Amino acid sequence: MISSIANILGMNESDVSKILIYYNSKNLDMRITIKDFVNFMLNDVTNDKEYSSNLDSNTNSCIEQ
Repeated sequence: MISSIANILGMNESDVSKILIYYNSKNLDMRITIKDFVNFMLNDVTNDKEYSSNLDSNTNSCIEQ
């Protein structure tokens, strides 16, 4: 699953793994669709001061598409 999300969004697997850990810390449901992952990235990660600094402009562009 991690490699699929990474490939679709043009991210590395390590970053996807860290974001999924962050997602799981905020949500009880361990399952996540790609749509939910992207929404989480857009609504939570990009607005979190600690995590948003780890996203480069290319990743942000991929997420917003």
